[in-house]
Amino acid sequence: MAASVVVSFVSSACVPAVRNDGGVARVAVDVGTLEWSDCGDGLDCATLVVPFDHERPDDGRTFRLPIIRARATSVGRIGAVVLNPGGPGGSGVDLVRSIAGSDAVAELNQRFDLVGFDPRGVRGSEPAVRCADDGYDDAVDTLGPGGLDRAAYAAAVVADRQACVDANRELLDHVGTNDAARDLDMLREALGEERLTYLGFSYGTRIGMAYAAIFPDRYRALALDGADNPTTSVSRSVGAQYLGFEEAFDAFTAWCDDTDECSASRTGGAERTFRAVEERLRVDGSIPIVDSVRVVTLGELYLGVIAGLYGEDGWPLVGRALARASEGDGSLLQWLADTLVDRRSDGTYENTMEANVAVNCADDVERPTIDDALDRGIDLATRLPRFGPLGVGAFTDCVGWPSSSDPVRTGSGGAPTPVLVVGTTGDPATPYAWAEALAASIGNATVLTNVAEGHTSYFSSVCVRDAVNAYLVAGAVPSSTRCG
Repeated sequence: MAASVVVSFVSSACVPAVRNDGGVARVAVDVGTLEWSDCGDGLDCATLVVPFDHERPDDGRTFRLPIIRARATSVGRIGAVVLNPGGPGGSGVDLVRSIAGSDAVAELNQRFDLVGFDPRGVRGSEPAVRCADDGYDDAVDTLGPGGLDRAAYAAAVVADRQACVDANRELLDHVGTNDAARDLDMLREALGEERLTYLGFSYGTRIGMAYAAIFPDRYRALALDGADNPTTSVSRSVGAQYLGFEEAFDAFTAWCDDTDECSASRTGGAERTFRAVEERLRVDGSIPIVDSVRVVTLGELYLGVIAGLYGEDGWPLVGRALARASEGDGSLLQWLADTLVDRRSDGTYENTMEANVAVNCADDVERPTIDDALDRGIDLATRLPRFGPLGVGAFTDCVGWPSSSDPVRTGSGGAPTPVLVVGTTGDPATPYAWAEALAASIGNATVLTNVAEGHTSYFSSVCVRDAVNAYLVAGAVPSSTRCG
C-alpha cells in the first residue's frame, strides 16, 4: 500500500510504563524522528518501527508500519492530523493517497499535515496477518444451492479458523486495538506532536477510544466518525450491523422503486429482482460473468449488495448489478463483492478480511464454541429477510481462537479533553445508537447527529465536515449538534 523508507525509531534504554486502570500504557523508548522521502504525487512516506510486544520492547521483534504524509498547504499550519479509515483491516496509507489533493480535505489540509498509517498486522505492515493464499472465494462459496448443511459448515469453519491460527500464532496476541493505540502514540511522538490530533472513521473510532483510555492526557482533539460499539464483546456487535443492512436495503428499495435512475425498477423492482437473482443462484449455483472464467455465487450476491449499501452513492450500482444479474450477467455484482473483500486486479487479495478477524478477536473477550456461534447465527438469520444465509456465520470469527490477553480498552467516562463523536441516523454498519454509547463511555464527548443514510459522514456532508474541521482546528465542540 505504500513505498516507504527505513527506520524511524531506535530502541534504547527503557523505563517502566505508567499503568492506567491496570493495563500497560507503553514502555518509554527513544522514538526518534521519521525519515521521510518522496513516494509520488507530492506525498512523503516513511516507516515507523514499533515493538512487537510493548511490554517487552527489547526482545528484538518489531512491526514495521508504513506511514504517509500530505504536507499542510498553508503557512498557518497547526500540526499533523492522523487518520484511520476503519476496518479493522483498512489502510491509512491508502486513505491518504486517495483523498490527498481532493476538495473534501482541502480546508483540513491547509492547516494540518494529513498522516496515515497501516496498523500492525494490516496491509503494508511487516509482518501482516495472512491466513490463506487462495483468496476469499472459498469463504463466500460455503453457501451452496442446497442450503445450510450444519455439520459440514461447522467443520469448514473450525478447519479454517485453525489454519489461520496456525499460520499466525505469534502475531495473534499482538495485533489488537490497544497495541494499535500504543503504536499511534509512538507515531505522535515521532511526528513531533506534543498531543495527538486524530480523525478516525468506523473501526478507527475504536482506536480513538482506546487511545483516550490509555493516554487520556496526550490528545488535543479526537474526531470519531461512524462510532464503533464500546464493548469488549466485539463479536456480538455484528448482529446489529446485519440488521442495519436490512434497514439500508429497505431504504434502497423505497428509492429504487420510485425512480427511473434505478435499473432494477425496470426489472420488477428492487425486492423482486433481488429474489429472482437469489432463486436462480439457489437452483443453478452460479451466474456467469461475461468474458471471464469467474462466476457469481450465492454468497457473493449478499456481499455485493451489502457493499453497495454502505452509502446512497452505491444504490444505483446495486440496482444496475441486480438487473444485470437477473438477465444473466453477474459482472457488476462480482465487482461489488470484490470491493468489499479487497480483491486486487491480479486476482490476489489484500489481507483485509484476515486482519479484520485477527484484530476483532484480539479485542474480544468471548470465545464461543462452534455450536454456540451457529445457534446464535441461526437465530439472527430468522430476523434477516434478505441476508439470513450470510448471517448464519456472523458469530463464528473467534471460534477456536486463542484467548485475548489484552481486550480492547473502552472509555473510562472521564476524558479530560472534549471528544467529538459523529453519528449518522441511517448508518448500516455502525448504528446511530453506538455513537451515543461511545460518547457516554468516553464521558467528555459530544455527539454530532447527521440525519442521513450511509456509513460515516465526513466525506458526504458539508455540514459535518465543517463542524469536524472547526473542532480539529480550535478544539471546541460545535454549538449546533445536528446536520441534515
